Amino acid sequence: MAASSAPASSRVTSPCRVARSDFSFSPAASLRIQQTVKDSPSVAPQLRRSRTPAMLMIAECSSQVRQWAAAVLAQAPAVRRTQYMPGVGHHMWNGLRDNNDRAAATITAFLQDKSAPLPNYPARDEISTFLRDRG
Repeated sequence: MAASSAPASSRVTSPCRVARSDFSFSPAASLRIQQTVKDSPSVAPQLRRSRTPAMLMIAECSSQVRQWAAAVLAQAPAVRRTQYMPGVGHHMWNGLRDNNDRAAATITAFLQDKSAPLPNYPARDEISTFLRDRG
């Protein structure tokens, strides 16, 4: 298996840390999101047929969609780039720290066919390791 292309700082398995004032948490809403992800049909079969280049963005602190994102990556050859966003939660555009700027830079680079500001991680051959390490 190829060596991980993730930077050393993003390979450390530690929970996301945010201040309580950064967000409001609702356990009920979290459970609804998790159930929605479980109950929703996968978009991977449609993406498998797509010829349009795509980029998959995976948020570090969004464990509820990590399995789904990995399944899409494994089955969708149109995904040309995967961007793992350290320190980002369910909403990439959340105004916390520099999340908005990092998400915008990542998307802009992809649309302009330029080098990504983050490594292409995880690659297809790193999916099982990614899921094991980040669950």
